[in-house]
Amino acid sequence: MLGLVLSALLLAASPGSELTVDLQAGSTFVATWLGPAETSGNEEFDGTLACFGSPAAVPVEAHAERDGALLKISARLRYADVPADWARHWAPGAGCTLHGRLAGGGVIDWSSPMACDLSSPAGESDRGLISLTSLELIRLSDKVAEVRAVLTAVNPFSFPLDVAAATGNVRVRGEEIGSAPARGRTLDPHKKARFKIEFRTDPWRFRAAAGERWAVGGELDSEVEAALTLRLPGGEQIVRTRLPGTMGTDGARSGVYSLPEGSMSLSPR
Repeated sequence: MLGLVLSALLLAASPGSELTVDLQAGSTFVATWLGPAETSGNEEFDGTLACFGSPAAVPVEAHAERDGALLKISARLRYADVPADWARHWAPGAGCTLHGRLAGGGVIDWSSPMACDLSSPAGESDRGLISLTSLELIRLSDKVAEVRAVLTAVNPFSFPLDVAAATGNVRVRGEEIGSAPARGRTLDPHKKARFKIEFRTDPWRFRAAAGERWAVGGELDSEVEAALTLRLPGGEQIVRTRLPGTMGTDGARSGVYSLPEGSMSLSPR
C-alpha cells in the first residue's frame, strides 16, 4: 500500500516545494505539489515524477494553478504505475523530484519532502488503505475485559509488501483502554490482508471509559490507532493512522457481570 511505501515523511528536500499524497483504496491516488509561483498559473503541466533516488520515473499530466503566492500542481496517478524499484531504493531522508514543463514554457524542477494522508473520506471508513473491519468487547467479567480489533490493509501495487509487525491502541470515548501487537505478514499485490489484535485489560478501566450509562449490547464510540511496520531493503518504516469506529459490547453477556447503577442492557433475556 502506498501508505506503507511512501509515507516515510521524507526529510531531505530543496526549500520552496512540498508534496502531499492523498491515499485511498481504488486504482488511483492524488499527488499535490506546492512550489514557487513564477507564472500566472492556470496552465497544463507535462512531466515526470521520480522518487528515492531510483532512475525509474512515472509520467505526470496535471493542471497547475495559483494558490496564493504559490503554484499548485495536482495529478491523479495510478498505483499500477508506481515502480517496484522505488521500494528497493527507499531510504530515510530520500525525496521525490517532479520535472517537466508548463504549457507556457515554464520549467518545473522541484525536489520535495512528502506527507501522506491515510485518512478515509468522512463517513467512508472502509475506503482507506488501512481500515477498521471490526472492534468488539468479546468478554467482560469482574476480573477481566477482553477486546478484539480486526484491521484490514490493502496493497494496491503490482509488487508484494512485507509488513513486519502491526499494533493497535484502542480508545473508548477518548480514553485509552489497552493495546496489543498482531503478527506481521506479506501483502500480495492487489490483495487485502487482515490483522487481528486481541488484549485483556482491567474491567474497571473499560467501565470508566465506557461511562456509567453505557448499554450492554449497544455500541460505544471508539478509535484504534494502528501502527504498521513496513520492512524495506533500506530499513523499516512505521506508518501510523487513526481509525474511528464503534465498539460492539455484546460480549459483556458472556462474563459474570453486574450492571453499574444507572446503566441498562440491550441484550435479550
